[in-house]
Amino acid sequence: MKIVKVLIIDDDRDLCENLGKILGMDGYRTIFAHDGAQALDMMPAEQPDVVILDIKMPGMDGMEFLKKIKEYSGKVAVIILTAFPSVESAVDAVRDKIVFDYLRKPFALRQIQDTVARAAASLGLVSCPEKSLNARIGENIRRQRNVKSLNSREVALLAGLSPSLLSQVESGKSAASLKTLFRIARALKVEMGELVRDL
Repeated sequence: MKIVKVLIIDDDRDLCENLGKILGMDGYRTIFAHDGAQALDMMPAEQPDVVILDIKMPGMDGMEFLKKIKEYSGKVAVIILTAFPSVESAVDAVRDKIVFDYLRKPFALRQIQDTVARAAASLGLVSCPEKSLNARIGENIRRQRNVKSLNSREVALLAGLSPSLLSQVESGKSAASLKTLFRIARALKVEMGELVRDL
């Protein structure tokens, strides 16, 4: 599984550090730059997936960085931060394909966490290790079900589970309890280890 890399560009070092800690707990790898020029220099080597970009910074500001980042060949989603009441420039930037969204400072931590998760998902990246784990367990169940030539209704019936619960587990949208995994494994006539293989 690829760890999503987030580049935080802000001249406020405390904000960078605090965001880095919060996003790090969510499973992201964070790196920092304190102006646009430093960030541009980092882009080729670091290859971030998501960029959190403050608009107003000394030196190269966020808007100038946005113009230059178009030359970067990697796939990246940019989240703009702005503390200023007028967000017209941010709104205009969102119309640009590279900008995923913008947030006004001050923002709630949950807001930035959700926005980063959506940005990573828009690139086809799973950012949360738990979600990745759930998805892989679901894939293993589906693979075993297909090997046994059973449809999901049949497995649900054999396991004594509702079809909707099995569907949620197979799609990775819900975590399965050990009891649920045991029942699914018994219904599929496989060892439970087969359902958690390659995790």
